Amino acid sequence: MNSRKPYLISAVALLVLPFLIAAGKFSQKATTPTDLLPREVFEVIFEFDLSNLSKQAFVKAYLPVSSSRQTIRQCTLAGDSLSFTTNSTENGKRGRWETTDQLDAIFNYQFEIEGKAIRYSIPPQAVLTTTWPDTVAPFLQSTANIQSEHPMIDSLAQVLKSPHLLATVRANFDFVSRITNSDTGVLTDAVTALRRYRASCNGKSRLFVALCRAQGIPARVAGGIILENARKRTSHLWAEMYYEGHWIPFDILNHHFAALPANYLELYKGDSFLITHSKDIGFDYQFNIQKKYRSFESVAASGFQLWPLLSDSTMSLLWLSGIILLPLAALVIAIFKNVIGLKTFGIFLPVLIGLSLSKLDLSTGMMIFGIVIMIVSLLHLVLEKWGLLHIPKVVIMLTCVVITLLGL
Repeated sequence: MNSRKPYLISAVALLVLPFLIAAGKFSQKATTPTDLLPREVFEVIFEFDLSNLSKQAFVKAYLPVSSSRQTIRQCTLAGDSLSFTTNSTENGKRGRWETTDQLDAIFNYQFEIEGKAIRYSIPPQAVLTTTWPDTVAPFLQSTANIQSEHPMIDSLAQVLKSPHLLATVRANFDFVSRITNSDTGVLTDAVTALRRYRASCNGKSRLFVALCRAQGIPARVAGGIILENARKRTSHLWAEMYYEGHWIPFDILNHHFAALPANYLELYKGDSFLITHSKDIGFDYQFNIQKKYRSFESVAASGFQLWPLLSDSTMSLLWLSGIILLPLAALVIAIFKNVIGLKTFGIFLPVLIGLSLSKLDLSTGMMIFGIVIMIVSLLHLVLEKWGLLHIPKVVIMLTCVVITLLGL
């Protein structure tokens, strides 16, 4: 028995270590983004169609730039030859196409984006403060569409305000989330969204920002596109709050609190228009978006030959992640069975756990894994007393594990 003691200690350490790491991460005082989240790759084309042009006409549009949560590659121009320039503004990079002596023009801007999901943790004990860096002072001021000093907004902000930052921001978020969603593309300012109690993404984002500013919290809006396999014209607006050197995102319309998914393409900061153009011209546009399973540059830079399997939907990411998890799951099962001494039923459990947990985060996956192990162990003890043959016992246990995973 004593000879097994070192192995038992090692096994317990291996099992406890992930929980200790997770606990340490959640107990951090500083607000930090989660970096180990999935990435997604899209090919995006901005398509513009101009007609009935005067002697000189222009189109301006914000263009994507690389950041900590999105990588932009392979930017190319195509279509009719036009004068094209770019300049950096306080809101972002802006492209300008200009025509001369043309009746019509069709052109596009194409790029590839590798996006990363991001999630922030705001400490519950963080106190609401009035001391902020000078660089964020403009984001505390009232504007034409974000009327943080309006009596309706100021009075509501004081009702929702609490001594702690997280509680205040959560109250703002929950209140704006309850406002009826609207599909209108018309610009809605903060006061109108509150008065009508009905707004789209732009009205809800402006109202959230206005409430934060009225409470002394620097906030702003940001704009871009939600990426999906589609041809679409709709853009999207969300809010950002400043805290400890980070601009923390909040998409009230889609219920993303201090987080953004990987398929959010950011194009500009601030309350601006994504596209502007000359007056009195025929103008049409759309975004042609196609999801990819990896970037060409990442394949070229790597000799790992599994990546080509992902092209042209040969193998889905779900199946690949499940296959990669199988050896890890088998290792954990081997530790439980051969080192600790718990009874399992061979390869079925690691296969089921590997495939079922491939879409979950670490903490949820570990919780479900522990529950499955506990149920299998208890069930094995019961079936051993019944004296069943091996095959019926495997069928019963397999069925119970499937039902457990589906329920969880």
